[in-house]
Amino acid sequence: MKNNKVTGDYTNNIQAFLANKVQTITIKTANWARVLKLAEQGRTDAIYPAMHNVERSEYLDYSLYKVSDVSLSLYSNIQNTTTLAQLSSQHTVAIPRDINYDKSAMKDAKIFEVVRFEQAVQMLASGRVDFIVGVTEIVDYLINQKQLSHIKNINKFGRQPVYLALAKNSEIYPTLKSCLTVFSS
Repeated sequence: MKNNKVTGDYTNNIQAFLANKVQTITIKTANWARVLKLAEQGRTDAIYPAMHNVERSEYLDYSLYKVSDVSLSLYSNIQNTTTLAQLSSQHTVAIPRDINYDKSAMKDAKIFEVVRFEQAVQMLASGRVDFIVGVTEIVDYLINQKQLSHIKNINKFGRQPVYLALAKNSEIYPTLKSCLTVFSS
């Protein structure tokens, strides 16, 4: 992102490719909850980056291709650090709903599913939870932005795919899907 505009090779390639197939393409940065609502209403055509979410599959199509992967980490502000395997019923963990995780890996820990990464970080910063699981790049950015140096990344433990998710309720969904199906093959 530069000067409030999304930039990069991937963005440029998608814009160039779609310019021949779709009338216009505009890439905007917006609040995540707002983008999801717009996608559900068919008022936006696609979302990037998006992690696969079963609940949102009703109005988002993740079937085209994986764009990249993101790393997942466990964060805490507790001095004696732990790993996912060491979590017990005495621990609380906040996890954004977009993260697909194996609940059995967290043993008996009390899990709070949250809507936004910011919400998970705030819960950890205020002491409402002992740990958070999040996308490393996003949580690190939020920690630096909010100057929460007491929160530490204690364990990178996995990766999760990121998709260009198409809004099924968009007027141009069939056209966009057929264009991108050719593009991704």
